[in-house]
Amino acid sequence: MSLREQIESGLFKEAKKGALDLPPDELETLLIECSYDSSNMCFYLFIQYLIFEKNTADLQSIAATLLIISYPHINGAYSLAYKHMKLANDLAPQDPSYKEGLGFFSDIPDDVID
Repeated sequence: MSLREQIESGLFKEAKKGALDLPPDELETLLIECSYDSSNMCFYLFIQYLIFEKNTADLQSIAATLLIISYPHINGAYSLAYKHMKLANDLAPQDPSYKEGLGFFSDIPDDVID
């Protein structure tokens, strides 16, 4: 069973090993492609599962990106994405990529993020 199929079936525990064996950028690409194709929230729930298991800046950033790219039509997606990116920056303040990620939100109206 592929990683995508495991996630779509809710087999998060099984999918965790395969997901964490991937470099963060490859995991992000895989989850974005899968979630964009299907609009299934299980991919966001999976990243939340991983965050619950081990909260890292990379996982928080992936969650933010998933919300922005694959689920922007869901009320509160941008607000939640901002919170994820802020947490990524808090977890790894020395990494400029998370500050850049926060910069994305400066162009979004406050009422969308609040």
